[in-house]
Amino acid sequence: MEFILECFLFLLPAAIANMAPVVVKSLPIFNWPVDLGFKFRGQRAFGDNKTYRGFIFGVLAAVLTIYLQQKFNLTSQFMLPLAETSNWLFLGFLLGFGALFGDLLKSFFK
Repeated sequence: MEFILECFLFLLPAAIANMAPVVVKSLPIFNWPVDLGFKFRGQRAFGDNKTYRGFIFGVLAAVLTIYLQQKFNLTSQFMLPLAETSNWLFLGFLLGFGALFGDLLKSFFK
């Protein structure tokens, strides 16, 4: 059971990053498509719903999640070598960026 909790805590920033674009969808800032209207084989490269707003706020949500995990000492055993005081910002960025970049790739091939 402890292993499942450790995995959950490790993946939580990436999961929050994936949910953040839906939460900030109504904000009127950074509402530009990531593909900037580029078409590939007659279709938008990433679709209509992939915006810079979602990408930016998703990465920020992952960084905030890592920060809160560290502040309340909820870092998992897997994160301990990575989430030292100097690396939590970078780790949050990597987890958020990786989750959202993977989502972009999925949208491109879909």
